[in-house]
Amino acid sequence: HQTILTVLTNQFQFLQPLFVRARLIGEHEVRALEKGFRWIVAVVGVLAYGGLALVGPAVLETLISRGFRAEAEVPLLLAAGQGWIHLQMLVPFMLSLAGRDGRPNSACTLGMGAAVMAALFVTTTRLGVLGASLAQLSIAPIVVLHSIWVRRTLHTGDGDRIRSLYYGPAIAILVVVMGVGWLRGGSRHTVVTEVVCAVLTMAVASVVMMAL
Repeated sequence: HQTILTVLTNQFQFLQPLFVRARLIGEHEVRALEKGFRWIVAVVGVLAYGGLALVGPAVLETLISRGFRAEAEVPLLLAAGQGWIHLQMLVPFMLSLAGRDGRPNSACTLGMGAAVMAALFVTTTRLGVLGASLAQLSIAPIVVLHSIWVRRTLHTGDGDRIRSLYYGPAIAILVVVMGVGWLRGGSRHTVVTEVVCAVLTMAVASVVMMAL
């Protein structure tokens, strides 16, 4: 999932100079760009990490073994979830840089590291590898707080309108979760049927996101 995050982050590096230009025009321009790119990043994240969650286990089974898939499937799914959450700080991060205020970004980076380390200390002693995977999800509240801090610092609008941008992606995530649940059900599936199901699930998720 780190590779996906790195690739997507590199593709959106143009956001910082774009936000700098928007701030010269006015707050309304910044708000419009922020809302649009938050939605785009959320949608791209669902497609990328949803695809990883759906197809990843079948790929592990094909490349390595069914036994390895059984051991690695849940950590892989948790990694996909953590990757999507982490990606949601991309737009606020670039917005903060454009506003020449690096405090939220520095605090978020340190906070995520501290949260994960604390969670690892609690979960790994009891759950082992699964606990280490679960600990990565502890970044979620830090990502939310980072977004709130940036928006309040730069006065880029109210939170209700931003939350509404995630309705479509949130429903799409539920579609992906249902697809993963079906694939992990009792009946056996071949790699081909899993890939076909993954493609159909992502198609439905895409329609949901575009409709909402």
